[in-house]
Formats: sequence, C-alpha cells, structure tokens
Amino acid sequence: MAIDIVDSGSDGATFRTRLMGFDKEEVLVCLRNLASDYGEAQKQVDRLTVKLKALEDAQEQAPLRSPIGVQIERLLASAHKVAEEVKVDAESAAKKILSEAQEEAARLRSQAEADASALTKTAAARLAELNTEIERMLERRDAVHAQLHRAADQLDELSRDIRAAGLATEPANPSWSKSQIAARA
Repeated sequence: MAIDIVDSGSDGATFRTRLMGFDKEEVLVCLRNLASDYGEAQKQVDRLTVKLKALEDAQEQAPLRSPIGVQIERLLASAHKVAEEVKVDAESAAKKILSEAQEEAARLRSQAEADASALTKTAAARLAELNTEIERMLERRDAVHAQLHRAADQLDELSRDIRAAGLATEPANPSWSKSQIAARA
C-alpha cells in the first residue's frame, strides 16, 4: 500500500507502508529533503535581504531612484516573498506527512492488536478443545486398563479352576484353543 501526498507547489511524496506505519526511512529522507530545501531557501532569503539592505542604504544616499533600482527592489521583494512561501509550504507539507504517518501507524497498531486478540481467543478455544480430548482419552485409557485387569483376573481364575479340575496333570497341548480349554472345564 502506498500513500501519495501531493501539495500544490511541490513534486509530492510517496511512502510505502510497513507493518507499523509508513516506511520510516522514506519519511526521514523526505523530511531531510524538506529541511535541506528550507535551509537553502532561508540562505537565499538571507542573501537577498543583505543585498536589499545594501541597496536601500545606497538608495538613501542617492537622491533620485533609478528605474533599475526600482526593478531590483521589486525583484528582491518578490524573491523574499517566494522564499517565505517555500518555507511555509515546506513546513505545511512536513506537518501533513507527519500527521498522516501518525494516523496510519495508529490504525495499523489498532488492527494488529485486534488481530492478536482474535488469534489469542482462537488459540484459547483450541487449547480447551485439546484439553477436553485429552481428558476423554485418559478416561478411555482407564476404562481399557480396567477391562484388561478384569480379563487378567478372569484368566487367572480360569487357570486355577483348570488346575483344580486336574487338567494340569495332563500334558500341555499347545494346539488347544481357549474354547477347548473352557469346554473341558
């Protein structure tokens, strides 16, 4: 996602957004460029102001104004006005960019918090499901374990009954099945 910021009298700036707002490096580069342009404009204003002051001093000493002096005076006044407009535009653009970057960062932070909250709720629900499944499996394991103990006890009792009936004195026949043994008992 990119946001175009175009101000009348400027070339405009485009910033890519990242997870937590605008690309910080791009904003910093833009702000440095604005500061540099502002600094250059301020230097030009200072130079022109010095020249204007010198011309005004020279003009005060000359009793008559020449047409060239008037043009230079107008030109310097115009340059001073343009420099002030550049300064105001640069400050306005910087404030606008910063404000929009802060708004976008706040929006992205809010979205990230909402996403994290939803993910946490989903994880908690899944954990509850898994805990319920574990409990069910433990209960099933305990039931199977109890059945195995009962079966082992029954086999022990059957073995004692077989021995008591005298079957233990006969030679063991491994081919006998449990049903044959049970039938003889």
